[in-house]
Amino acid sequence: MSNFEENERYLKYLNKIPTFVTVTDLNGIIKFCNEAPLKPLGLTPKDVIGKYKWDIPWWSYDPELQKSIKDMILRAAKGESFNVENEPKVGPRTIPIKYTCEPLKDEEGNITEVILTGTPIIEQRNALEEVKKTKLQLSDTESKYKDLIQNAPIGIVLTSISGIILEANQSVLNIFGYEYENEIIGKSVKEFFLQEKNRTLFLEKIIQNKGQSFELQMIRRNGDPFWVRCSTKKRTSETGDDNYISIFEDITERKKASELLEKERLYLSEAQEIGSIGTWDLDIKSNILIWTPENYKIFGVEPGTPLNYESFLACLHPDDIDHVDEKWKAAVAGEPYDVEHRIIAQGKVKWVRERARLSFDDNGEVTGAIGVTQDITERKKTEEEILNARDKALESDKLKNAFLSSMSHEIRTPLNHISMGMDIIKESMGGLTDEQSEYFDILKSSESSLLNILNDMVDISMINEGQLHIKKTDVNVHALLEGLHKTYTPTIEAEKPELSFVLENARESTTISTDPERLKQVLSALINNAIKFTETGEIKFGVKHKNDTTLEFYVQDSGIGIPIEKYEQIFDKFFQLDHRTEREYSGLGLGLAISKSIITLLGGEIGVESELNRGTTFSFTLPYQTDSRLDKSQTESKALTNTDTNTLILIAEDDFISFGMLKKALVKNNYEVMHAPNGEVAVELVQTNNFGLIFMDINMPIMNGKEAIQLIRSKNITTPIIAITGLAMKGDEENFLQAGCNDYIAKPTKPEIVLKMADRYFKKEA
Repeated sequence: MSNFEENERYLKYLNKIPTFVTVTDLNGIIKFCNEAPLKPLGLTPKDVIGKYKWDIPWWSYDPELQKSIKDMILRAAKGESFNVENEPKVGPRTIPIKYTCEPLKDEEGNITEVILTGTPIIEQRNALEEVKKTKLQLSDTESKYKDLIQNAPIGIVLTSISGIILEANQSVLNIFGYEYENEIIGKSVKEFFLQEKNRTLFLEKIIQNKGQSFELQMIRRNGDPFWVRCSTKKRTSETGDDNYISIFEDITERKKASELLEKERLYLSEAQEIGSIGTWDLDIKSNILIWTPENYKIFGVEPGTPLNYESFLACLHPDDIDHVDEKWKAAVAGEPYDVEHRIIAQGKVKWVRERARLSFDDNGEVTGAIGVTQDITERKKTEEEILNARDKALESDKLKNAFLSSMSHEIRTPLNHISMGMDIIKESMGGLTDEQSEYFDILKSSESSLLNILNDMVDISMINEGQLHIKKTDVNVHALLEGLHKTYTPTIEAEKPELSFVLENARESTTISTDPERLKQVLSALINNAIKFTETGEIKFGVKHKNDTTLEFYVQDSGIGIPIEKYEQIFDKFFQLDHRTEREYSGLGLGLAISKSIITLLGGEIGVESELNRGTTFSFTLPYQTDSRLDKSQTESKALTNTDTNTLILIAEDDFISFGMLKKALVKNNYEVMHAPNGEVAVELVQTNNFGLIFMDINMPIMNGKEAIQLIRSKNITTPIIAITGLAMKGDEENFLQAGCNDYIAKPTKPEIVLKMADRYFKKEA
């Protein structure tokens, strides 16, 4: 046994390593072999020890290797050493192995044995293959890189520190108008700059060495200027030389498009400025609002200020915020967004009109909106001036009508004196001479001409006037008010749940003679106003007995109230306390004016009491008669209308001349006459005397004839009443009849007309 075998520790190590370790004598007979490499062959050291190295099955697959192994062992026995790589066949495959063969000597230096090792070098071979493959790939990549650079759509130039072009790709040639690379190589890049400032800019960017892009103007080979976007970076080559690599992109067409776009933007900006129109874009998801410069200008906001929907609302007039927000929410729900409102721009109030088109996703959710804002302050001022001018015109028209009405009365009264006086004179004289008859006819003709002129003036003044018709009937007040309560309650509960709606004091038996539709119109207008100006609290409405002859209707709210200085204006036509709701509620301020006209025609009066931020109460009166008084009046009226024996006539007339002439004509025809100088006296006399007929002048002091008629009728007195008046405007006759008259005579009148009217009512007509 060799010394090698005697070292047990080394033996265990050798048996585990994959390297072949074989010890032979000087003739090649195996004296030791480790275990690990034999296992794949199904062998053990016992199977090979004592055999020639070249005779073991391992080598039998490769005869050439057998011979090579034998030669190495025999030569090593003579003192040579070998390092050989080979690829022996192991079954169907080959395994690259590195062989080492060394002689072993004893202590005296004599060769006693030969050691042969074989180490598999598969990994080393694989690594070498990878190195070769990598070199090939690098070579291929370099080729591709060169092709890529050469054919890149952007120009790439390599220059020296002094600016001399060292390399340039095909795109550079195309951009600068050259065909061959040698036409540009060796030239200074400075030659291609159009202006000195561009050269300076280029050099500055090179010095900065930040690689940032910049735009500059250059010149082509044919002398045409063009624009490029350029970036330059300093680099160091493999040889250690410094140079610059620059990238050029031809942006001439893009620059032209940008300039055209900028020109169009300027045109649009100028158009917006001229028209005071700004545009905006709202992204719903991010809540980012973008304004054009004109929009910033309209709103008086510093340009560039970040915006969103809430900051837009903050620019609005406080009274308009809710209205605009409601319009926007309605637009999100699908309605058009077109709203006029006020804004506060740098402390000044402006009017704007906003319109927008909303965009929606496939699920119907709003994603954004594009809109325009137009400053309409001047238009609003013009509209206000027009309204003021119209108000003045209407006031002028009203004054004109009042003047014509007054003139009609003032002229008709003396005309009445003249007409009746001439008739009395003619009758008292018994007969007229031819000359007197001629003058009398001239006077009558002049009277007729003057009356015709007056009537023509009145007719002209009333051409453009409308008429308000009243149709009275018995109305149950409780049923009417309860119907309004049922109508409004659902709407209020749905839209303003914090607002209660209360009906008070309506007696089920209360009945009046009035126009139910007009009464409901007035109450509805007052309730609508209360709802409009009241957000929380309570709205009360109802009716109460002011006295035995008058009912008082009221609508009370807890809303914003009305300034005391507006009390007189609140019933004027076209007056608007709050412009925020002008489109929603007609916008012309006619509701209260119409209500006042209706209440007047119904025989009542309307008024208002209010306190700012505490609420408002509108109330109006209507004539009323209690049931007991109504029964009594009906009994009395039957007795008073017995005209078979009663010939007593009341003449209510403040003009004593007219009264005297009428009295003379009536007394002469067997009628009894009493006189009342005003409406108040007339009412008193009617209640204490049994008149068969009443002639009532309308325009009287203390109480006018219309008021007297209404009061008489409110007491259920049915005595026939004939209105005699100088008020002969269009519609006057209908108003008098609606007030309770049975007939109407316009001044100037004639005694025969008065007598004929009296005879007809006393049934004396033939």
